[in-house]
Amino acid sequence: GLTSFFTDSTTYSYTVKAASKSIILKLELKKFKHALTKSNILNAELMKLFCDRIKQTLSKTKSHSVLSKKKQLIGLLIEKSKNSKHNGNIVLNYNSQELSNLINIPHKIVKTTLLDLQSKKLIILSNNNIEILDLKGLQIVFKMKAI
Repeated sequence: GLTSFFTDSTTYSYTVKAASKSIILKLELKKFKHALTKSNILNAELMKLFCDRIKQTLSKTKSHSVLSKKKQLIGLLIEKSKNSKHNGNIVLNYNSQELSNLINIPHKIVKTTLLDLQSKKLIILSNNNIEILDLKGLQIVFKMKAI
């Protein structure tokens, strides 16, 4: 595989399942390196392939990162709600910027997540407070794999 080419290591074994009709080619590393030095077309096609793979990986990583940041925020709301009861209501004395600073998550993600939770009637946002309307619902959202 290409892993051997980039690591100058021994060969690797992979199990694959083709998504469409495919041809499998076995080529010795020495011959592959020679082909790369002789073909600009092969070099260009491999670069496009690698760039596409990098874009896909970055896209998946970014999505995962944003999801985990949302989960961190919801976890913080749940944690802070344990000691924040006022007249039977759960009120957190934080605004979105303070939460952003507290857990080092971009303010835009915090604000978007809070607005989403408010639209689901789990919280109510005011200038400097967040009222938890449905703690059990918030805990369920927190336990979901993808939020």
